[in-house]
Amino acid sequence: SISILGAGIVGCEYASMFRNLGCKVNLINSRDKLLELLDDEIIARYIGYWTARFDVNSGTPNPDDPALREYATGAQLDAVRAETQANLDQGLAFRRAANPAEIQRVTVLQVNRDRAIVQECVVSDGVIIRRDSGEIVNDEVSTHNVRGEMQRVQGVWRVSAAQLVQRWEGVAGCAHAF
Repeated sequence: SISILGAGIVGCEYASMFRNLGCKVNLINSRDKLLELLDDEIIARYIGYWTARFDVNSGTPNPDDPALREYATGAQLDAVRAETQANLDQGLAFRRAANPAEIQRVTVLQVNRDRAIVQECVVSDGVIIRRDSGEIVNDEVSTHNVRGEMQRVQGVWRVSAAQLVQRWEGVAGCAHAF
């Protein structure tokens, strides 16, 4: 048997390797859960994607902004670039709400090598405006339950898919569950 101190990426990799060799493994961890630092990194990158999406669509939307490629990959990158191009073409932009709810909770559900799945509860209360006049086009508030998929590309976590699971009008649903 072997005892491994630390349940970060390296400790868990060694534990997995020794267990696959038939060794009894004791994993000693001082944190609340395994791979906690990895969860923090994945969550920060996931939230970073939504921040970049909002920022790139504020002012004059720029579908070629490098921030989109920094935080998204594959079909999700294509989707966010298309959304940003549509906003540019239609003369629209994002603006923060006067009194935002500021509810966004992300939980890592699964990590498997270079792929991760997250669950997000977020209150969407950003405002969509016409760039030329400032006229408000959409200021509705809704709560979204989103399943996100992350992929590690060249050592960096990026959003590869975001699927709306459930939507409520106003601040509701999962926003009240915490």
